[in-house]
Amino acid sequence: MATFDSHGSPGLLLLSASAGKVEKEFSLEPTLQWLCFSPDSRSLLVSDERMGVSNLWFLPQCDATKAKQLTHFTSGFTLWADYFPDAKRIAMVRSPNESNAVLFRSGK
Repeated sequence: MATFDSHGSPGLLLLSASAGKVEKEFSLEPTLQWLCFSPDSRSLLVSDERMGVSNLWFLPQCDATKAKQLTHFTSGFTLWADYFPDAKRIAMVRSPNESNAVLFRSGK
């Protein structure tokens, strides 16, 4: 479950599936875009823009203080990534940081 701390920074709550009781709470970087658990449910794979560009990071035991950067892209945006069931590979989808927006200044 996603949450926010008293300063408005994102966090993550791990809840008991049977009782809904909070088992653990983690602080996360405000630049985090999304996350998924490793196949063993012990660690997190996150997409984060902490260096100004979307890259994948591994958080062992869900500990952001031990984060390890997995990719080193210099541009673009990570749309999605997830582990293969054997946890030996990660599939990901990336996109350029381009916009197809058009500004119309008049209706002529």
